[in-house]
Amino acid sequence: MRKISLFIVLIFCGNLFSQNLGSRGLLHTQSARTFEKGQLEVHTNANFYTKVSEYIGQDAQIGDSYSGVNYWLVASNLAITYGIIDNLDFTIAPRIYQDTHANNEYNLPGDIFLTLKAGSFGFLQRHMYGGILMNIRLATGEEHNYPFVEYASGAVEYGFKTAFSYFMDPYLPDRSLNMHLNLGWWNHNEAGQELTNSGYKAKTNSSELQYALGLSYPTAMFDFNLEANGISYLTEPDEVVKSLSLIHI
Repeated sequence: MRKISLFIVLIFCGNLFSQNLGSRGLLHTQSARTFEKGQLEVHTNANFYTKVSEYIGQDAQIGDSYSGVNYWLVASNLAITYGIIDNLDFTIAPRIYQDTHANNEYNLPGDIFLTLKAGSFGFLQRHMYGGILMNIRLATGEEHNYPFVEYASGAVEYGFKTAFSYFMDPYLPDRSLNMHLNLGWWNHNEAGQELTNSGYKAKTNSSELQYALGLSYPTAMFDFNLEANGISYLTEPDEVVKSLSLIHI
């Protein structure tokens, strides 16, 4: 299974799903640069998504059994990043609240994301930088497998990601054309995890290859950003998991 998204963003903002939380980077693409020692950043964002879809009742052959349904999702996040040393920063990002159209189904709080990022390793006269990230998702929320978001198994998930960045101006990197490439691996770690209310337990640990490419062109008033990102499953999750992520109501 492969998922790709491509979009253009005119200014940095935080109202899209699956965005990076904390440290330097674009919405979905991490920069290879880290925070400087002692630098602290705190930010929040809130996301809302809605879609009208067709719901088919039990009597699909009868026209009256077709009806519209409004799917929606609300999520809010908090991210705190601190520069430990010049080449290492740490981010803790709790999902403060997550709710869907389903009755009495919400996470308060949701899962917690931890990221340790080693980077700002410059070469080619500081035009290029390299870095590596270790990511962990702690399943502290009560509900998982929400529609319209990345698959979450409900187990402790983890992964690693490499980041490479190019800056046209090594002296003013944030005010010059810059490009970023991410390649990563993620393990959902769900084998033996109960995935449905009926007691179904996952039979395998699914894993995926993650990739992202981002470009930023800063101007006096706006930063013009272009990003493409996606995943390719190396080991696909159980069929019931993919069904849950698509039609869970």
